[in-house]
Amino acid sequence: MIGGNPFETATAADLVDAVAARHPAREAIVFADERVTFGELRDRSRRLARGLAAIGIRRGDKVGIWLPNRPAWFVAQLACARLGAVVVALNPRYRGHELTYILGQSGASALLLTDHLGGIDYFETLADVLPNLAQAIPGEIDDIRFPNLRHVIVDADDEYPGCIRLRDVFDAGNEATAGHGPAPTADDVFTLLYTSGTTSFPKGA
Repeated sequence: MIGGNPFETATAADLVDAVAARHPAREAIVFADERVTFGELRDRSRRLARGLAAIGIRRGDKVGIWLPNRPAWFVAQLACARLGAVVVALNPRYRGHELTYILGQSGASALLLTDHLGGIDYFETLADVLPNLAQAIPGEIDDIRFPNLRHVIVDADDEYPGCIRLRDVFDAGNEATAGHGPAPTADDVFTLLYTSGTTSFPKGA
C-alpha cells in the first residue's frame, strides 16, 4: 500500500526477522561480555519455538518467564511470539505468594526459570508454590491451584525432578518440524505485565 506502514501487520518476530535478513551480523543484545547478533537471535528463537511447540505450547498459551534480564529472557520472549504464546513477565525478585497468585491468575501453561541468581535459590521458593513438583512427571504437573500448568522449564545445567531443562527444549527444537499450529497475528497479545502489588495483589495488563 502506497504511503502505508509496511509493518502495520508485522509481529514482533517479523520485525526481528526483517532486520536479521538485512543485517544478520549486527548486535541485537549486549549483556556483560555476551553479544547476540540479530541472526543469532532469529535462529535461537526459531529453534526454541520449535522446541516449545514440541512439548505442547500453542498459540494463546501463557508462559511465565521468571528469569533475570539476560539474553535467554529475550530469546524466550521472541520464541513465544513466534508461536503466538503470551509471555507472563515475572519479576526475578518475586517471592512465593506473588508467584502463586500470578501463575494462577494468568492461567500459565509453563514456567521458565533459573535455578539461582546471586544468593537467591529459586527452587527453594518454588517448593512453596509447587510442593509436589519433585514427585511429578515432567510435563504432567497436576496442581488444582494451577489447572493449566504442565511444564516447569529450568535454565540450568543440573537436572531437577519434575522439570525439563531449557537446553533439552532447544534440542527438541532441532528435531521438530517447522509447523506449530495457526500463525500469530499482529493483534495477538505479546506480553502480560503485572503491577508491583504494593497495596494489593498484582494486576495484569
